[in-house]
Amino acid sequence: MDQAPPKTPRPLWRDEATHLLRLALPIMATFILGYLPGVVSLIFVGQIHRPDAKEYLAAASLSDMFFNVTGFSIGLGLASAMDTLASQAFGAGNIKRIGILLQTGSLVLFGVCVPIAVLNLSSTHVLLALDQPTHVAALAGPYSACLVMGLPFLYAYELLKRALQAQNIAWPMLYSTLLANAVNAGVGYLLVYHTSMGYLGAAIGRATAMMSLPLSLLPYFYLTPGACDFWPGLHARAALRGVGEFLAVGTPGMLMMMFEWCSFEILALFAGVLPNAVIAIGANAVTVNVFSIVDWIYYGLNVSATVRVGNAIGGGDVPRARAATTAVLSTAAGLALCFASLLLATRWAIPDLFTNDRDVSTLVASVVVVLVLFQVPQGINQTMQGVLRGYGLQNYGAIINFVAYIGIGLPVAYLLAFIYAYGLQGLWMGMGIGFAFAGASSLLLLRFANIESVIEKKQVQTLEERSRYVIVS
Repeated sequence: MDQAPPKTPRPLWRDEATHLLRLALPIMATFILGYLPGVVSLIFVGQIHRPDAKEYLAAASLSDMFFNVTGFSIGLGLASAMDTLASQAFGAGNIKRIGILLQTGSLVLFGVCVPIAVLNLSSTHVLLALDQPTHVAALAGPYSACLVMGLPFLYAYELLKRALQAQNIAWPMLYSTLLANAVNAGVGYLLVYHTSMGYLGAAIGRATAMMSLPLSLLPYFYLTPGACDFWPGLHARAALRGVGEFLAVGTPGMLMMMFEWCSFEILALFAGVLPNAVIAIGANAVTVNVFSIVDWIYYGLNVSATVRVGNAIGGGDVPRARAATTAVLSTAAGLALCFASLLLATRWAIPDLFTNDRDVSTLVASVVVVLVLFQVPQGINQTMQGVLRGYGLQNYGAIINFVAYIGIGLPVAYLLAFIYAYGLQGLWMGMGIGFAFAGASSLLLLRFANIESVIEKKQVQTLEERSRYVIVS
């Protein structure tokens, strides 16, 4: 009887592509669902039937922006250290280190939580110092105070999420964000429209949703066999000893994110001084929402890339790290082409979801064409940031983002918008050129980086960590 021929093993890049998609799809959905509570809260505030409803909406928008820049981006950026360190630890088979990193991350994030909370509680004074309208700033202060109540819970969730993602576990967070959206919608609707809290009810609804995120993960840890295998018990000394490394890895990740987010806030300020500023501000707000939804999907690839590349680097597997990089970049490019086609086909329908103003809709449609042109650079750039974190090269990523967004994107945007009179389209063209520079620079960096040296350094570090952990245990 003839034996069946042995199965040919799948090419490494195809194997990585399969792993990547299994991990990326729930992560993408999680990020989109995580973005929605802020949008829903603003919709609730915008639908309040009062003569001064515009001021409440402006205050909520301003407070959201302040909270995102001072609180969310800092925590999300610092927590990115978990993406790099925990994924490399898992790849090296040192799973207990993930639990130590979780404790170290808690010390770092809860430490910065205190000054961030104080800053948000003082947001009225800060906004007045930034020359924002007095009445709007006064309304934004209490809204920020309500939002910041959920910040410690949000930070706890971000750390737990990354501890699981490093182990290629993503589905529990999807269920958590689904629940958080239901909590946000239910509590927000009830408090805004059926109590005297008014616009503050939306902020309390969002804060309550943040509180539900880490709490909703507890049943997973309690009921799933092996879910807590990474937990080594409390080790205060080991956690404290890791703070320096956590900050060294997390700070560049934070700067990478803040340079990008702050550049878009500055872009909004530029839009406010364009001719027909009211139309430009409205069109820019719609464009930012469209951009953000697409970008959060790319960010799902970003995190997945960090995990898969980090696992390979931790395991000392150079071919797998390169295959993971190829797979994620190919996926990003294909996804970008799909989004470009979709945005081009729906550029006239998109504005109608947000506004009935014809002037704003026309301007949005023209700016969406600019987004279409830069979809591939945007996708490659966002994905490469995750790849660099996986290799542990986020220091270079922070420098690239600073040059791309602050040094090139914003100056070119100003030049095209105001000197060459391209208006809002010019602002987004400038940022698109920044995306292209960042993506190309990251690809060149990876092309000439000595990956073998990175792995050797990581293996030495892993041996040191294991010896430390034996002593601690």
